Amino acid sequence: MKKYYFILVIFMLFSIKIQSQSIWNVKCIIENSRHKLFMAASYGSDLELKGCVFRSIDNGNTWSKVFYNDGKITNLCSNSKGDLFFLADSIYYPMHIYRSVNDGDSWTNIKAINSNLEHILAIDSQDHLFANQGNIIYRSLNNGDSWNEIEIGLGSNHSNSISCDSKGNVFAAVSDRANMGGIVYRSLNNGLNWESTSTNGFGWLAVAMVGIGSNDVVFAQTFSFGTFRSSDSGDNWAEVNTSFALSGPFFLASEDTIYACGFNRLLYSYDNGINWQNTVISEAGTINSVLVTSEKRIIIGSSTGLYYSDDNGISWTPFSIPVRIYESTFNELIKVYPNPVVDILYIEGIKNELTNISILSLDGKLLIETVNLGINQFDMSKIKEGIYIVKINNSKTLITQKIFKK
Repeated sequence: MKKYYFILVIFMLFSIKIQSQSIWNVKCIIENSRHKLFMAASYGSDLELKGCVFRSIDNGNTWSKVFYNDGKITNLCSNSKGDLFFLADSIYYPMHIYRSVNDGDSWTNIKAINSNLEHILAIDSQDHLFANQGNIIYRSLNNGDSWNEIEIGLGSNHSNSISCDSKGNVFAAVSDRANMGGIVYRSLNNGLNWESTSTNGFGWLAVAMVGIGSNDVVFAQTFSFGTFRSSDSGDNWAEVNTSFALSGPFFLASEDTIYACGFNRLLYSYDNGINWQNTVISEAGTINSVLVTSEKRIIIGSSTGLYYSDDNGISWTPFSIPVRIYESTFNELIKVYPNPVVDILYIEGIKNELTNISILSLDGKLLIETVNLGINQFDMSKIKEGIYIVKINNSKTLITQKIFKK
């Protein structure tokens, strides 16, 4: 008996050590029209990936968690009204699009277009939403409530990135599998009809992403070291020398000033992408996203966390992300029983009165939600048989546990 207790203690200590060494991988940073900052970040291995959306109301000095997910979160973006959207998948349910119309205070799980929806989401100048599922483009004209499938003639090719300019033109970066090359597709009428742009210059280089600069100049980054620029909506392309491969999207900071993400370095151009310079940020690892806030602070999100510069990129300081998320499927103080459950589920041992308790289906649908009442009883008799998720969380702790309903 003592041997098993000793093994349990070692296991718990090991789990705590792993948790304390977790590094946030910041995938995306944006500022909405109400001047609040948001970032999507994750940590953990592929099998135990945890994702969060954080919000800052003080130009990034402090951050608070507004969304938690058992999986990765990508493509955080905002429309002209300040509404927020992101893509998330989970170990419990497939890819979904989430929406918030109140700066992240609450989120709506928009029905997934397809269970295999890939990580691409974009918004045009008229607040139309675009997403893709491999070789298919989807568009929503009503803030994500419904979606239409648009055939753009990709065949066996897959789109890797979508960007929209100020005139309503939409561009998609495509890998041409048949010809081992790259194509940029475009729509000149808000995504209704599509055509291939000129491929001069791309050759065999597959296009990884597209971005928009000042005066609607279009940029295309290949999976290699090639970056191309078009000032006529893709009719002609010219290669520009960034000197380094890019790892993340372009960001238009102001007229003619563009930033791009690289490996251990931030690239920037002061002439709308014709000439490029770079600054090394060795501790940053792979830079995934860059934002210049309305207060002129430069913030980068990377594989090692969040960094900022208040002196135009000369020096960089790491942000502290203060909100700690602890996940577990076991807690010796909290009891969830019986499991499997037939009618009444009991949850005991929660001391924090502000703790929320929720029960969800595997596809993310909220079935029951309440605030801790000491001894909590949940009537499961009318819920059909299957596997469900119990989430117990407050500002410091989040515990998830699977339960089986008979």
